[in-house]
Amino acid sequence: MAKTYRLCGMDVRIKSHAQARRVTLRVKPPGIVHLVAPTGFNRADIPQLLERHRDWLAQGLEKVRAQQTALLNETPPEQIELQALGQRWHIHYTQRAPGARCIKPLRGSRQLEIGLAAEQEWRSVLRRWLMSQARQQLEPWLSSLADEHGFEYRRVSIRGQRTRWGSCSANGTISLNYRLLFLPPAWVRYLLIHELCHTREMNHSRAFWSLVESCEPNYRRYDRALKSAAEHLPDWLQGI
Repeated sequence: MAKTYRLCGMDVRIKSHAQARRVTLRVKPPGIVHLVAPTGFNRADIPQLLERHRDWLAQGLEKVRAQQTALLNETPPEQIELQALGQRWHIHYTQRAPGARCIKPLRGSRQLEIGLAAEQEWRSVLRRWLMSQARQQLEPWLSSLADEHGFEYRRVSIRGQRTRWGSCSANGTISLNYRLLFLPPAWVRYLLIHELCHTREMNHSRAFWSLVESCEPNYRRYDRALKSAAEHLPDWLQGI
């Protein structure tokens, strides 16, 4: 397990990894330098390494802390538009006793009542609701497409990956990003087909793309769109 040390005026989390070929440095929230080194690396050299990269690390730490401050000052959304489902939800926030937070759809409408004990809890509550919506909506959609095109998969996992919209494991488990709910339906349909095709072709070979095209002739357009789709997500979503 990685341990955190105070070195050169910075909080540094150090981890050894047998497969690491060189030392890597990354700055992550809430303002910690993550150092991964090959097994056997002389830790006495770490302070000198940090000093050599001090300017770069200082810039990274400043950026991360600014982002954390912005998140703390960010106001919760008053409405959520789930493009994939053609739904727009209006949100009403109420105060609750500690430990009594909740989220409740108002009957017969696209309105949510969210009860919070502390204002900053809105992120975790909304994330939980979005994960639930993704599970309720994306799983049946995937199942329907699998039946339509003759695919089989083992199970579905709903996640919140930062860099991937979806994935398919070698054992047939398909993982889907709940943020897909914010994208146009055609883009989401393509992504689901893409992952289903991986249940037969675990690669991006010519055979794979031929299979994708047989299910979605316009796949090239949607594949290009997904590469920059994260830029079109609402700003508040980046923090949850």
